Amino acid sequence: MPPSDEEAPSTEVLTVPKQDLLDLTNKALTVAEQDLIDLTNNFSPENLICKAQFCRLYRGKVPPQGWKGIEGERNVTVKVWEETGVNSGTAAAHKFYEDLVHNFEFEKGFLTSTKATSSDYLPRLIAHAREDTSNFLGVVYDLHSVNTLRHFIREEEFEWQERVKVATRLAQLLRFLIHDEPRYLIQDLSAAHIMLDKDWNPILFNYFNLALAEDLKGPQYSTDRLEYGSNGYIDPVWLGSCWRGEYGDVFAFGVILCELLYKRRVDDNVLPDGSCFFLTFEVWRDFPLEKPKFKSLFKKQREFSFVHQTFREDPHFNKLDGSKISKLARLCVDLELKNRPDMKQVVKCLKQLHVVRGDH
Repeated sequence: MPPSDEEAPSTEVLTVPKQDLLDLTNKALTVAEQDLIDLTNNFSPENLICKAQFCRLYRGKVPPQGWKGIEGERNVTVKVWEETGVNSGTAAAHKFYEDLVHNFEFEKGFLTSTKATSSDYLPRLIAHAREDTSNFLGVVYDLHSVNTLRHFIREEEFEWQERVKVATRLAQLLRFLIHDEPRYLIQDLSAAHIMLDKDWNPILFNYFNLALAEDLKGPQYSTDRLEYGSNGYIDPVWLGSCWRGEYGDVFAFGVILCELLYKRRVDDNVLPDGSCFFLTFEVWRDFPLEKPKFKSLFKKQREFSFVHQTFREDPHFNKLDGSKISKLARLCVDLELKNRPDMKQVVKCLKQLHVVRGDH
């Protein structure tokens, strides 16, 4: 997967009135289950990219002669909902079909809204299929997927410059979703829910807990179940108080940042009893902050960096960058909400890194 030398596209957009979030699904094609079967070679194992939370994603191919009015050959991504999902690759959970339908319809409206279509880091929805007789729900994205961010965390080919690029672009997406009207909270951000394309663009594809920030009375489903999020990315403050807010997404972003720097997945350290010693536990234990405030990030305090040793030999690596981004990650996962930065501050910090400015 060749990296791109292009600068990250801007995610600055105009404020969108809330009424623009109403159903705009006429922008996407309504197709049949068989059409998605044809695109994915009968959902063949060779086309399967990953199993994520309550869905599977496949590589698809529009043939040279076109498809449903779409001209020319192109690579697409097909997502299919399923009632048994995977939470962070380990814990299985059950979904009622009506919940899946609700999320399917919500995603159709969200991805065809003015807000979503103005972002480079949300997929473009080009088709959707729903057949209740077979409990089938699926969508087609105009997206040339390579694999999930979770897949690449440990990979040697995922080098320092590309990791910082992905982190910066993901931070821009979160800033856009959280701070630009209408404001959204993701509430289930994880590396397994982010697809990388051939240019290292992070594309968010899971929206089960996505909700308007002003409407946080609970999950958007009617059945009796509680969605906490993905193991290892759940904000401990939320678990202790059921508090909902943007700093839960900041925490999850901080976990992803730690994964990128450590070159390890959050749940890699499995103990003999089968429990998991999450990566954040190590961060809290090994890297206490003397001045746990964002404004102290660039001031003199105990220097530390948890950047993996192999990155320190990278020609694009800068020692000061390593220290700053490590402190940023540490603040994002701090157990005190008042110490966490908001996503505007996170983006500003990342853009000040030498590797992002191009003067490494």
